[in-house]
Amino acid sequence: MLDRTHAPVKAVRIAPSRFPNTPSRSFAAIGAPIGIPRSSFPHSAEEGIHNVVRRKQLIDIADGQHGVSYEKLFLPCLKDATEITVFDPYIRLQYQVFNLMSFCEILDAQDKVIKVSLVTSTDQYHEDEITTTLTELQKGLSRDNIEFDFTFDSTQHDRWIETDTGWRIILGRALDIFQKPDDEFTLGFMDQNKRKCKATTITYTRAKPSS
Repeated sequence: MLDRTHAPVKAVRIAPSRFPNTPSRSFAAIGAPIGIPRSSFPHSAEEGIHNVVRRKQLIDIADGQHGVSYEKLFLPCLKDATEITVFDPYIRLQYQVFNLMSFCEILDAQDKVIKVSLVTSTDQYHEDEITTTLTELQKGLSRDNIEFDFTFDSTQHDRWIETDTGWRIILGRALDIFQKPDDEFTLGFMDQNKRKCKATTITYTRAKPSS
């Protein structure tokens, strides 16, 4: 059973900073847990995200923001994890399943088995289809040392990622943070860093101290 006792987050606004060469797209960090000094993003976009993760803060992603990826947002919290649970009540459509696949792609399971559990919901119209799709995903991930399982919980509404190393990443939009590319020839169709984001907030908390 994962430890669900998490330190409270003190809502304190800190000075926003901007990604290089994106004057109209702010990526501001707000809030800091008690005892964590307030700080602003460094000039490097990637370094900024990693510092936010280390300081267990909140980040705002602006509508249309570039330079964001699952690897930058989540990998610092997932590197030592062997059990990861994704709580997302809306994994039903094909692109949502592809988002989940993209999340699993950032995991390093070459030398160890990583267990990924999905808690989602469904209805009578989608249950057979999504069960088939997720079962196929389960087979595919098993070839790369990722043990994937899924359960349906109709009472679940909130969205977050939880690890056996104590991280809980609260997701405003779950994994659905990117705008749909115009077509398959648009920059960002393959590279998340070049894709426009949807406005959302992500909160990082940790129940266990860093070792």
